[in-house]
Amino acid sequence: MEYKYHGTDIDGPTLNPEELYVRNRNLNDLIGNLTFTGAIYHLLMGKEATPSQEQLLE
Repeated sequence: MEYKYHGTDIDGPTLNPEELYVRNRNLNDLIGNLTFTGAIYHLLMGKEATPSQEQLLE
């Protein structure tokens, strides 16, 4: 019996297990491009924080 990967509710409809999407953004792209504060803002709001928003949250 062959198992076919169907994705999960966490990573959406992608068939590539190397990709994980968070709020419609590839997690690999987010790592290294966002600060910790920026990542938390992205998780909560679904968009990237402006520099002034990040400074306010710091």
